[in-house]
Amino acid sequence: MIISIVVLFIIGTLCYNNFIKEKTTSPEANTVIKKVATKPKKEVKKAETVKWIKQTEPVKIPILMYHSISTGNSLRVPPAEFKQQMAFLKESGYYTLTPAEMYKAFETNSLPSKKVVLLTFDDGYTDNYTEALPILAANKQQGTIFMITDTTGKKNHLTLAQMQDMIKDNITIESHTVTHQELNSLKKELQLKELSDSKLFIKQRLKHDSILVSYPVGRYNEDTLAATKEVGYKMAVTTEPGLASKADGYFKLKRVRVVPGLSQESYQHLIENGL
Repeated sequence: MIISIVVLFIIGTLCYNNFIKEKTTSPEANTVIKKVATKPKKEVKKAETVKWIKQTEPVKIPILMYHSISTGNSLRVPPAEFKQQMAFLKESGYYTLTPAEMYKAFETNSLPSKKVVLLTFDDGYTDNYTEALPILAANKQQGTIFMITDTTGKKNHLTLAQMQDMIKDNITIESHTVTHQELNSLKKELQLKELSDSKLFIKQRLKHDSILVSYPVGRYNEDTLAATKEVGYKMAVTTEPGLASKADGYFKLKRVRVVPGLSQESYQHLIENGL
């Protein structure tokens, strides 16, 4: 009797071990283990291919200069007006460039569309995120923020997290120096520091190599031009009115100032003529 019980126990143990071995070495078991261990990769959206067209005449680009999207003074464009202006650009077939695309346009004398424009916003105000971004995102338009890096997170200015969000919606963050001092009033060493430290901030905090800088108040001198090139920027914008062209020099690009109260006809005239 005892012997029979022992034999049955041994047989039962062997059967159980074989069952476990089959479950853990079967293809189905391996598949389950792999599915648990391997996380699905996030799908990366591919950018739409844009066909660039060679131009017969030297490329000229309207660089629109905005500041705050609010009300109060001549540097502030009300949200409702801004929305109408962006709708006009979209309906009229304007392609909104990035700084890198603008540089390519000048270098190759070609354009990704018959009509192009570069949208820029100086100083990095909070309303660029709360008011301008939703409008740009809805229209699938690109824009460029010239950030005063020392004001990051300060009252009425963009936070680091907001800038990171904007980048996800095709907004480029470029330099407006560290403290917004008029560069032509500084010695070259201080100009170099303002230009290089802001560039480094954008590189380290936003993982972007800034290629375009906006001179504070549009002021510059010969030292500024040399320092900007020395630091590694490819282009710089001023506040001098007109359409931007390679002939003016990469570090003296003109812009088109947008003020509040413009009619659609006046806005269109500015874009087409720069004045």
